[in-house]
Amino acid sequence: MTTLEKLHRLEAQVAARRAPRTGFRLEGGGMFYPDLDPLSYLLRYGTETPRGRITGCTDTGEGYDPISRSFLETIHALIG
Repeated sequence: MTTLEKLHRLEAQVAARRAPRTGFRLEGGGMFYPDLDPLSYLLRYGTETPRGRITGCTDTGEGYDPISRSFLETIHALIG
């Protein structure tokens, strides 16, 4: 196995174990996945994205601990 093949295999394993990214729903029904975490994105840029205005968040908070749920509530409050 070449070094490049090993790197591709490692990258695939990391991607499979990575937590799903939180996305934002947009006015037109599309989705936007920022490079930043959702809270940082909203604090830095507000609800505007290059593809339209954010209207919601894909995360429901189901099964979250109280601190994580609080962050999600803050995200929803920033969206409006």
